[in-house]
Amino acid sequence: MSHLEHQPNMSPDKTKRKFPVLATLVALGAIVIMLTLGFWQLDRKLEKEGRLERIAFAQQQASIGISDILDDYMEYQDYSVSANGELLDALFYIDNKLKEGKAGFNAMQPFKTANGVVLLDLGWLAATAPRPALPAFERFGFKHVEGMLYVPENNKLITETNTNYGSFPALLQQIDLKQIEQHLGQSVLPFILRLQDNTSSTFVRDWEAVTMSPEKHLGYAIQWFGLAVAGLTIYLLSLLKWMQVSKSGETQ
Repeated sequence: MSHLEHQPNMSPDKTKRKFPVLATLVALGAIVIMLTLGFWQLDRKLEKEGRLERIAFAQQQASIGISDILDDYMEYQDYSVSANGELLDALFYIDNKLKEGKAGFNAMQPFKTANGVVLLDLGWLAATAPRPALPAFERFGFKHVEGMLYVPENNKLITETNTNYGSFPALLQQIDLKQIEQHLGQSVLPFILRLQDNTSSTFVRDWEAVTMSPEKHLGYAIQWFGLAVAGLTIYLLSLLKWMQVSKSGETQ
C-alpha cells in the first residue's frame, strides 16, 4: 500500500469556516448606534419645532413685569419681561461670539431691581484690534428695560479662567451666573434679559431662537439612517459571501 493511501481524508467539518461572531457583534453594534443617533436627531427636531412655536406665541404676548415671573420663570422663557431699576457699574464681556464670520463679544451688565439683580445682555459688539482690547461703547443710563427672558446653559467643556474677581470689565468664556455672582459679590436672578432690538443701538441684537434649525436636525437624522442602511447592506453582503464559501467547503 502506498504512502498516499495511509493519509486520512479531510473531513468536511475541517474546511467549514467559523461563523464571524465578533464581526457580527461589531457590525450590529455600530448599526444600532447609528439608528439611535438618527432617532435622537428626530427627537431634537421635534423639540426645536416646539420651541419655535412657543417663541412665536410668546412674542405675540404683552410684556410681563419681572415680579410676576419669579416663581415660575422657566415657563416664561422667550417672553418679553420688563423691569425698573438702575444699572450697576460692572461690565462683562462674553468671549468668542461670532456674527456673520466676524469675531466679537456679547456685552452684559447687571441691572438692580426691587426683586433682585438681573443680568442684561446688551448685544453683540465686533472685536477691536489688537485682540486683547475690549470694544468700548457709550454707557447707558436707563431706568426701565424690556428684554426677552433667557435661561443660559453652561457648557461643561468650557473652563473659566478669569478668577480676578471684582475687576471690571471682566472677560468670561460663557454666561456662568455663579462666576458672575463671585465677580459682583452678590447673588443674581437665575435668568438674563436679552434687550430688544433698537435700530439706533451700536449693538447687534438679532437673537438666535435656536442654535440649530429643525431642518438641520432632520438632515443629520437622514445621514445617520443612511449610514445604518449602508452598514447593514455591507454586513449582509459579507454574510452572504461567507455562506457561499462555507457551503462550497462542505461540498468538497
